[in-house]
Amino acid sequence: MFTLKKLLILTFSTSLTLTTSTDTLASTAKTLSDPLPDAHATSTAPTPTPDYETLEAKFPRMFRGFSATDFPLVEKYRHCQNPFEKDRELLPKFQKLQDALETLDNPDLATLQGDITKIIADDAQHTMMHYRIMLAKTAIALSTHTEAEEHFFKGAGFSKPYGIIKHTAIEDTLWDSIQKFLNKKNHDTQGDFRTTYHRDFNDRTDTIDDILEAGPFNSAPYFMLCTQSSEDIFGLYYLAMTYYRGIHPVPVTTAGEDDKLHGIHMSEWGKFCHDLAHSEIDQSDHSVGQFANNILKA
Repeated sequence: MFTLKKLLILTFSTSLTLTTSTDTLASTAKTLSDPLPDAHATSTAPTPTPDYETLEAKFPRMFRGFSATDFPLVEKYRHCQNPFEKDRELLPKFQKLQDALETLDNPDLATLQGDITKIIADDAQHTMMHYRIMLAKTAIALSTHTEAEEHFFKGAGFSKPYGIIKHTAIEDTLWDSIQKFLNKKNHDTQGDFRTTYHRDFNDRTDTIDDILEAGPFNSAPYFMLCTQSSEDIFGLYYLAMTYYRGIHPVPVTTAGEDDKLHGIHMSEWGKFCHDLAHSEIDQSDHSVGQFANNILKA
């Protein structure tokens, strides 16, 4: 069985064949090949961290993505208890999005830019919910609905949220978009994917689920803004590592072109929904929960 662990080993082994003379790569190889520390050891020496950004510069096909990943923001996504809570550290994120849209010089984005300007001026709107919605709205604003995309997501069982693009106008405000998204009449979800798990144990008090949710690797989609060309084309090692750690990258790029995924050209919104679907079907948290229960019973 081709497990994620094997994929990580194969990925890094492949990267080692690219060169044998780079000190950075040799140092990183040693770091990643070191055994896990003994749980009973008394040493407090810090574990060396690989210089992933240097590796990315040398081997982008394997490591692209680390330089664009805001790991503190990842933790905010992962442990966000109240998505409407004010967070002053999000202000630079909104400003970066505003700058990226201004660079496009597209009059069709005037309403979207107006929304962002209002959010920047009102610190009560510097919330994780506003940031997520603005990234999603940006992906829609930069996209055009196509029958090929719609048929793909319907056939794959993920007509929602892709179908919202048919009911969203370029002049819609932020709250117009939210209302349309929440309106069930705007989604034909018949035959869509449903999350179903088989577990041979009962967790009626959600004890295991609560422990996993508070853990360092619990799974969460990570909406990330990409403003450079090809910045959203991630390396194989980056994807393997992030999914292993429960980070599911969902990029929104303002500098990209339609890319071909699964044999069809996809818009920014199509790629956004595609990456969300990968996050939704990931069952790693469930597998860890089942494994934890098996260990506890043993």
